[in-house]
Amino acid sequence: MLINIPNILTLSRIIMIPIIIILSLYNHSATNLLVFFIFIYCGITDYLDGYLARKKNQVTLFGKLMDPIADKILTVSILLVLIYVGVIDGLSFVAAFLIIFRELLISGLREFLSGYNQSLPVNRLGKIKTVIQFISLGVLLLAYASNISIIYQIGTLLLWLTALITIISGVSYISRGLRILKKFK
Repeated sequence: MLINIPNILTLSRIIMIPIIIILSLYNHSATNLLVFFIFIYCGITDYLDGYLARKKNQVTLFGKLMDPIADKILTVSILLVLIYVGVIDGLSFVAAFLIIFRELLISGLREFLSGYNQSLPVNRLGKIKTVIQFISLGVLLLAYASNISIIYQIGTLLLWLTALITIISGVSYISRGLRILKKFK
C-alpha cells in the first residue's frame, strides 16, 4: 500500500525542504528558529517513518526509494543553507564538502549496484554517522538562530566529527561495493 503513515511522514519531510530553503532567505531570528524546529521535525519523522514501517509491516518500495532520497536532499540542502548564510565558512567548508561528496558518491554506488540487482544496505556505522550528522546540523542551525558563539563552536566541532565518520563509513561502503562487484567480473 503506497499511502501509509511511514510514506506520508517521508513525503512531509520532502515537502519541508523547500520551506526550509525559502525561510533561510529571510535571515530573521524568528524564521531562523522556525528552520531549526522544522529540521527537528524532519529528524523525528526520519526516525519514525522507518520505525513504523518495520513495526507495522508497512515497508514499501516507495518508502525504500524515497526515504534515503529525502535524507540526502535534506542533508545537502541544510549544508548549502548553512554555507549560504555564512555559518559554515573557511575551513569548515571542507568538512561540508566531504559530507556532500560522500552522500553523492555512496548514492551513486548504490544506484550502480542496483543495475546488478545488488544492494548496499545501511550498516551500523552509517546509522551512527546519520545521528551525529543530524545533531551537528541541528546545533549549527540553533547557533544561527540564537547567535550564541559557544553553540556555533560546538556545532563546528560536531561537523568535523561528522566529516571524519563520513569518510570512514564512506570507505567502508566503497570497499563493500567493490567486493560485490568482484563477483561479476
